[in-house]
Amino acid sequence: MCREIRDLETSIRDAEGQLERLARDLPIVAQLRSIPGIGLLTATALIAFVGDVRRFKNARRFASSGSTWFLTNACSDSVDASASGSIRHRS
Repeated sequence: MCREIRDLETSIRDAEGQLERLARDLPIVAQLRSIPGIGLLTATALIAFVGDVRRFKNARRFASSGSTWFLTNACSDSVDASASGSIRHRS
């Protein structure tokens, strides 16, 4: 069992390395990662889920597209972090 855990940890590190290399080619990932609480996994998953955000004319279109589901249901990259609640609209 300990060997299986070590093997899984190695696989995870390898996958994270691959994501890091892919993320280098996407400046938007670096921008997203500059936001507190958004790390490599959340940033790359958001880009994979949403695609090119420029396809949305404005923030309202983005919100109405269902893409905000990701924002409210994504897990934090931090094991110690926990979040709950909803996204609130600021006037």
